[in-house]
Amino acid sequence: MQEERALAVRKIEFHPEKCTGCMQCLMACSLKYEGLVNPLKARTKIIGRDIVTKIVLSPECTFCGACVPVCYYGARKLKEAS
Repeated sequence: MQEERALAVRKIEFHPEKCTGCMQCLMACSLKYEGLVNPLKARTKIIGRDIVTKIVLSPECTFCGACVPVCYYGARKLKEAS
């Protein structure tokens, strides 16, 4: 199932079925914005335990894309909004 959220010129496309729950995206986000690796402080969340059912962004998300290149499974993709 594909989901998207967009801001002006960028959008992040989600594929939760590809997410392994490794939390690399959460760590990258918290490091960029909080200066420390703490998934609880990330501007994105992974919903689900054994099976990821949803990937969400908080209202504070700037669509910077820091979470995208650290996702080695293709669960997130940054695209230019049309």
